[in-house]
Amino acid sequence: MSNQFFENHNENTMLLDHTDKEVLIMVEDQQIIDLTSDKYLIVFDLDNTLAALGKPMEPDTLRCLQELSAAGYHLAIASGKPIFYMMGFCRQANLPKMWLIGENGIQTVFGVEIPPEYHLNAKVKPELIQALADLKRKIIAEFGNKIWLQPNEVEITPFFFDIRTRAEMEQFIEEIRDELEQAEITVFPHNDCFDFLPSGIDKGKAVTELIKWLEINPLCTIAVGDTWNDQPLFDACHHAIAINFPEAIKSNGNLIHVSNIEQALIQIQKILLKNL
Repeated sequence: MSNQFFENHNENTMLLDHTDKEVLIMVEDQQIIDLTSDKYLIVFDLDNTLAALGKPMEPDTLRCLQELSAAGYHLAIASGKPIFYMMGFCRQANLPKMWLIGENGIQTVFGVEIPPEYHLNAKVKPELIQALADLKRKIIAEFGNKIWLQPNEVEITPFFFDIRTRAEMEQFIEEIRDELEQAEITVFPHNDCFDFLPSGIDKGKAVTELIKWLEINPLCTIAVGDTWNDQPLFDACHHAIAINFPEAIKSNGNLIHVSNIEQALIQIQKILLKNL
C-alpha cells in the first residue's frame, strides 16, 4: 500500500478544518466535494484486527488511521477491553480524535482526555449489575488464582492461564447456562478469556446509537472485525470487512473477507474512493 492512503490526493490537495460545517476538499480534477454530506463512520475491532494481541499497531496501519482522521472521517474502535485501556492505546498512538467503545458496547466515549469530551454509555438495569456482581464473586470462588479478571466497570472478563482452566470454565458456564439466561447475561468466548455482559448490549447496538448521535447516513458506515463479538458490529454497519473470520455472515451481502488489516484498509480505500 502507498504511504499516502488516498492515492488520488497529491501535493495540490487542499484539506481544510474538518470541524467546520463547510469542510471542502479539492481533488486532483479540481472538483470540489462537500464531505459533510456523506461523511463515513469507520469502526475497527482492536485485538487481532488493528493490532496483534498485546502489540502496537504497525506503522502503515497507524499512518492510514491518521490520514483518515485528518480527512474528516469519523473513526471508532470497538473492543471488549475497558475504556481506560483503549484511551492509553490511542494516546500513545497519537490518535486523539477517536470514538472508543469499550466492554463490548457498555461504554462509549470520544477522545483520550479524562474526563472525556463526550460519553454515550449504555443503560444497564440495577438488577443486572447486581447479577453480574454476584456472578463475579462466584467465578472468583470457583477459580481463584487460576484466572485474572480484567478491571471492567460492568462486564466480567476472566482470563485463563492454561487449556485445562479453559475447559473447566466452559464446563462451569454450561452448568449455569439456565441461570445466565434467566439473569439476561450473554457470554462471548475468546481464545484467552470469556466476556460476560448484559444481554441486549453489544458493539452493534453501541454503534447504532453513535450513528444516530452523529447523524451519519447509515449507508456510510464500515465495520472491521475478526470474531464473534464483532458480528453485531457487522450487522449495524452497511459495509463489513471480516479478517480471518470465515463464519462471519451479513444479510445484505455487503461483507468482504480478507486475511489481514492491510487488505482491510485497501478495501476501505476502495469503498471511500468509490463514493467520492
